[in-house]
Amino acid sequence: RNFLVSTDRAAAARPRLFSYEEAESGWKDEGLSPEQAFDREWARGVLVEATARLRKESKPDSFEIFREYCLEDSGAGYGQLARKHGVSEDDVRNRLRTARLRLREILEELLREYLVPGQSVEEELRFVLQK
Repeated sequence: RNFLVSTDRAAAARPRLFSYEEAESGWKDEGLSPEQAFDREWARGVLVEATARLRKESKPDSFEIFREYCLEDSGAGYGQLARKHGVSEDDVRNRLRTARLRLREILEELLREYLVPGQSVEEELRFVLQK
């Protein structure tokens, strides 16, 4: 029984896998090799999972500020976000800093789970963020 529960938990913790057709459809149009396409999709999956965890852990207002400033091309500055969310510009800066630091920690945690002992987390983090 415990084995089944552990197996279910492990399966739930894994990132969403994508089908061969999904993976193939994107890289052919962009001139990428299959390996490059796989790496890009893997990095995207890690970032999506990390962002989802950040959303769960963050206060809704703080995540909204992070989402609008870092994930969308809204072009909103600190002043606009401060007015929109009813906080000071310093609060916007602090919330963004906190969210970015926590996102980095989450990414490092996820990468440690995926890496073989001896592989560099920092190297893999740079790889994920450049994709």
